[in-house]
Amino acid sequence: RIEFQSVQEVNNSGSSVKSWQTVDTVWGYVKSQRGNEAFEAARQNTQATIRVMVRYRADVKPSWRIGWQGQYYNIKNIDESNRRAGELWITAEAGEIK
Repeated sequence: RIEFQSVQEVNNSGSSVKSWQTVDTVWGYVKSQRGNEAFEAARQNTQATIRVMVRYRADVKPSWRIGWQGQYYNIKNIDESNRRAGELWITAEAGEIK
Protein backbone atom coordinates (compact mmCIF):
# COMPACT_ATOMS: atom_id res chain seq x y z
CA ARG A 1 0.00 0.00 0.00
CA ILE A 2 1.27 3.43 -1.02
CA GLU A 3 0.15 6.53 0.85
CA PHE A 4 0.13 9.90 -0.94
CA GLN A 5 0.46 12.98 1.27
CA SER A 6 0.36 16.70 0.55
CA VAL A 7 1.70 19.49 2.71
CA GLN A 8 -0.70 21.99 4.25
CA GLU A 9 0.24 25.32 5.78
CA VAL A 10 -1.50 25.69 9.15
CA ASN A 11 -1.69 29.05 10.93
CA ASN A 12 -0.79 28.42 14.57
CA SER A 13 -1.16 31.64 16.63
CA GLY A 14 0.34 33.83 13.94
CA SER A 15 3.08 31.43 12.85
CA SER A 16 2.89 29.14 9.84
CA VAL A 17 3.43 25.41 10.48
CA LYS A 18 3.69 22.66 7.85
CA SER A 19 1.40 19.68 8.31
CA TRP A 20 1.25 16.59 6.08
CA GLN A 21 -2.25 15.36 5.20
CA THR A 22 -3.05 12.01 3.58
CA VAL A 23 -4.60 12.52 0.13
CA ASP A 24 -5.16 8.85 -0.71
CA THR A 25 -3.91 5.32 -0.03
CA VAL A 26 -3.58 3.10 -3.09
CA TRP A 27 -2.12 -0.21 -4.18
CA GLY A 28 1.28 0.19 -5.78
CA TYR A 29 4.31 -1.74 -6.90
CA VAL A 30 7.85 -0.84 -5.81
CA LYS A 31 10.08 -1.97 -8.66
CA SER A 32 13.48 -1.15 -7.25
CA GLN A 33 15.19 0.24 -4.24
CA ARG A 34 18.81 1.22 -4.10
CA GLY A 35 21.08 2.99 -1.67
CA ASN A 36 23.51 5.76 -2.59
CA GLU A 37 26.31 6.13 -0.09
CA ALA A 38 28.22 9.38 0.29
CA PHE A 39 31.10 9.80 2.71
CA GLU A 40 31.41 13.27 4.14
CA ALA A 41 33.98 14.08 6.86
CA ALA A 42 34.23 10.42 7.94
CA ARG A 43 30.45 10.21 8.13
CA GLN A 44 28.22 7.84 6.16
CA ASN A 45 25.02 9.21 4.70
CA THR A 46 22.70 6.68 3.02
CA GLN A 47 19.90 7.88 0.78
CA ALA A 48 17.41 5.33 -0.53
CA THR A 49 15.66 5.84 -3.85
CA ILE A 50 12.57 3.91 -4.90
CA ARG A 51 10.63 3.65 -8.15
CA VAL A 52 6.90 3.12 -7.66
CA MET A 53 4.18 2.18 -10.14
CA VAL A 54 0.54 2.97 -9.36
CA ARG A 55 -2.61 3.08 -11.46
CA TYR A 56 -2.55 6.29 -13.51
CA ARG A 57 -3.95 9.38 -11.86
CA ALA A 58 -3.56 12.98 -13.02
CA ASP A 59 -3.61 14.66 -9.61
CA VAL A 60 -0.19 13.57 -8.22
CA LYS A 61 2.11 16.58 -7.69
CA PRO A 62 5.90 16.79 -7.22
CA SER A 63 5.33 18.61 -3.91
CA TRP A 64 3.69 15.48 -2.44
CA ARG A 65 5.43 12.64 -0.66
CA ILE A 66 4.91 8.88 -0.51
CA GLY A 67 4.56 6.76 2.62
CA TRP A 68 5.65 3.13 2.22
CA GLN A 69 6.60 0.54 4.87
CA GLY A 70 7.00 3.11 7.64
CA GLN A 71 9.23 5.46 5.61
CA TYR A 72 8.46 8.73 3.80
CA TYR A 73 9.84 9.42 0.33
CA ASN A 74 9.92 12.83 -1.34
CA ILE A 75 8.74 12.71 -4.96
CA LYS A 76 11.53 13.61 -7.37
CA ASN A 77 10.06 12.63 -10.74
CA ILE A 78 6.62 11.74 -12.14
CA ASP A 79 6.72 9.74 -15.38
CA GLU A 80 3.41 9.85 -17.27
CA SER A 81 4.75 8.17 -20.45
CA ASN A 82 2.72 4.97 -19.79
CA ARG A 83 -0.59 6.69 -19.01
CA ARG A 84 -2.26 4.99 -21.99
CA ALA A 85 -1.42 1.67 -20.35
CA GLY A 86 -2.91 3.01 -17.10
CA GLU A 87 0.46 3.29 -15.30
CA LEU A 88 2.08 6.15 -13.42
CA TRP A 89 5.76 5.73 -12.46
CA ILE A 90 7.16 7.82 -9.63
CA THR A 91 10.77 8.16 -8.49
CA ALA A 92 11.20 9.21 -4.86
CA GLU A 93 14.02 9.64 -2.33
CA ALA A 94 13.90 8.78 1.36
CA GLY A 95 12.91 11.55 3.72
CA GLU A 96 11.94 11.45 7.38
CA ILE A 97 10.88 8.28 9.23
CA LYS A 98 7.18 7.81 10.04
